[in-house]
Amino acid sequence: MKCSIHKYQLWNFKCRPCGKRFVLFCCVIAAGALLLLYLWYQLSKSDKLDISGPRLLLWWTDYNETLYYRNIYCGYFVCTITNDRQRLAEAKVILFYGSRINAHDMPLPRHAYQLWALLQDESPQNAPYLFYQQFLHHFNYTSTFSRASDFPLTLRSLHNPKELILRTYFRALRYRSFIPVLFMQDNCATLSGRENYVRELMTHVPVHSCGECLRNADSPSFRRETDVLRFVSGFKFIIAFEDAICDDYITATYWQALIVGAIPIYFGSPTIRDWEPFNHSAIYVSDFESPEALADFIYELDADETAFAEYMQHKFNVEEPITNKRLLKALLWHYNFNILKKFENFEKFEKEICTEINSRREKPISKIVNQTHFNCPLPQRLPATLKNYTEHVHQWKANFAVSQCVVRLLDRLLQRNAPYAPKNFTEKLKQLVGWGAC
Repeated sequence: MKCSIHKYQLWNFKCRPCGKRFVLFCCVIAAGALLLLYLWYQLSKSDKLDISGPRLLLWWTDYNETLYYRNIYCGYFVCTITNDRQRLAEAKVILFYGSRINAHDMPLPRHAYQLWALLQDESPQNAPYLFYQQFLHHFNYTSTFSRASDFPLTLRSLHNPKELILRTYFRALRYRSFIPVLFMQDNCATLSGRENYVRELMTHVPVHSCGECLRNADSPSFRRETDVLRFVSGFKFIIAFEDAICDDYITATYWQALIVGAIPIYFGSPTIRDWEPFNHSAIYVSDFESPEALADFIYELDADETAFAEYMQHKFNVEEPITNKRLLKALLWHYNFNILKKFENFEKFEKEICTEINSRREKPISKIVNQTHFNCPLPQRLPATLKNYTEHVHQWKANFAVSQCVVRLLDRLLQRNAPYAPKNFTEKLKQLVGWGAC
């Protein structure tokens, strides 16, 4: 009996350290398991927030706009859209509309986690600050007319791409107006100086001008775009001059001419040939040394139906009406998003930004916008005219001189990243303009 007790005591003495180590080992394992469980819980919770938790997108608009909140859904992702300035510090993205940017009122201070996104779907001449890289580089994402934009709106004026190849509005030449050329614009003080060229062209060839600019005929009333298309289909040539000269900036007049089977007489985007249906779709003013030379060519085409028909491949070539691969690809993307109305540009922009900031597990790309996103070189390249019209040229030159001062002052204030008083901004701007410091 004593021997057994002695053996038990000896065994218990020898294994006591083993028992302590075993208990310590179990405690370490348990602690590790708890730590892993906690990390897993936090990670799953974080992922859930990243995927389904709304991100706040703030439109930086005027103070007097009605306050609103709404949620948008982009697949699994949710974003809250608002114009509530009181939520500035919470906003992940600040959204700007280029034509409504107010230099006296910028969302400062800008937090390190905030992205700035810019939408501009109007004429470039409505957003003079965007002509300067010194201002553009403060943005991270853009949606503009440029193909280099993050979410391009190059074809925003082509509402129904299928009409390019259909003959819905096409008229035989014998049923068109005896006045061959149509000009229909209301703005006669453009950055491109188009009114100067057309004024001189009208001295060499008959032009039906029924807009407010250079008006010589009554203007019909239009309720819908279909009314416009039916009217312009009665002419052989349509003057499609842009109000500003920028890469990929193409307005509706160019597309309307192609849709109805007229020949656009085009001046504007230097990259326009990248977007024509085939390589013989329009007459380009840059190919002629003067308005008189262009008028002579118009007379030749007007008298030659065979030569005129060569511009109509997109209407009569059934097998391959559009040969431009870039245009075909862009049309497919454009048609899938079904952008038909102006407000849909805003909705699509919001959804694209929402998807961009939610679809990345890591931090969204905080890239810097460059000049290619809004490429409108200054001074603007004007069409060649024999007469020297300088009134609006001087006006635009003065406007952009002030805009350049505004941009330089804004750049300093945005880099300082502190709120500023509108009164102080105005006083400083007057000093810069007065000193000729821009």
